[in-house]
Amino acid sequence: MNRHPEWCTQDTRCTAAHVTGGEHASPPEIWETDYGRIIGTRYQTGSGTRAGHGWLEIRVVVTLPAAEAAAQDLARQLIAGTYQAVAHLLGQQPANGEKAAPQADVLITRGLPGCGKTTLARRWVAAAPGRARISRDDLRAMLHHGPRGEQTEKQVTDAAHAAAKILLRQGISVIFDETNLPEAHYQQLLDLAREEAANPVTVDLRHVPLAVCLRRNASRHGAARVPERIIRAMHAQHVTPTLKGHLR
Repeated sequence: MNRHPEWCTQDTRCTAAHVTGGEHASPPEIWETDYGRIIGTRYQTGSGTRAGHGWLEIRVVVTLPAAEAAAQDLARQLIAGTYQAVAHLLGQQPANGEKAAPQADVLITRGLPGCGKTTLARRWVAAAPGRARISRDDLRAMLHHGPRGEQTEKQVTDAAHAAAKILLRQGISVIFDETNLPEAHYQQLLDLAREEAANPVTVDLRHVPLAVCLRRNASRHGAARVPERIIRAMHAQHVTPTLKGHLR
């Protein structure tokens, strides 16, 4: 017979007493907030090789907007925000149980022009100190005003990566506000994060419908507006295969 922790319900929710490898379970703690419901339940393995191993399951129940694009955007932001809260509280837990210094994050957006990358990036930076946004578009406008070329694009990339490394070494998390659709570009940023001992986080917005991206892009002016044919080509080359079952 397994000995129950004092927090265990000891009722049908607890399977530790009669199932090998079963779990002790706590009563769910429910917080009713202005935004929705947060439910936390604690578990612990009762027997077997992982006896005593415990974990916490948290559910967040909120109402999403009726519009699908807005619902997807909010869901992504909630997932990213939840991750940031957990990472901030837990940090990296070494084997000896002592808490290590917090690890900086590298957020990598992926999506078409108009999918909401910049809006999300700016909100993320504004939500907490110790965060910075890096935009190749902004750097390009700062560094060059003429036609793009291989050399100028390399300079923009080098500047973006150098800025990220300087910030990460100061413990500042960064978000790369870019399309990052080609796998080679995406892999470069993953490698940069690992080289700097930072935690890479992909913010995947490739699910945002093409029609939504085109509509948002059409409302822009000047250099911020991308030719529609380019967005359609990017969608056909990098997003359509993903939607067919290759989402990373």
